[in-house]
Amino acid sequence: MGVQVFFNTQLFNRAKSEVYQLLPCEKWLFVEGVVVELRPDEASVLLAGAGKKNGKALRVSASYPDNRKQDFAALKKGDTAKIKGVCGGEFLGVISLTSAGLVK
Repeated sequence: MGVQVFFNTQLFNRAKSEVYQLLPCEKWLFVEGVVVELRPDEASVLLAGAGKKNGKALRVSASYPDNRKQDFAALKKGDTAKIKGVCGGEFLGVISLTSAGLVK
C-alpha cells in the first residue's frame, strides 16, 4: 500500500509567502544611538534613540562576536555609537542585530 501525495502549487506558494513574512529581515542595518546598557558577559549592547517608530525612540539590542569584544569594551554608558549588524527582527519593541560591529 503506497501513500499518494498531492501537491497544490498555488497553496504551497501562498503558504511559503506567509511564512517568509514572519521571518526576520536578515538584512544589514546601520544604526546610531546612545548606549543605554552594556552586557559584556553576553557580548551585547543596548542602544536607544536609533530612530523613531510611532513617535517613540527605537531600542536596538546588538550582539557581537568574540573577536570584536575589544572594540565594544571602549564604549561607556551614554556614549553615542554607530553599529552595523544583521537585522534579526523586532521583538517587544526592541530590534535585534547580530554579528554587530562598530562603524568608525
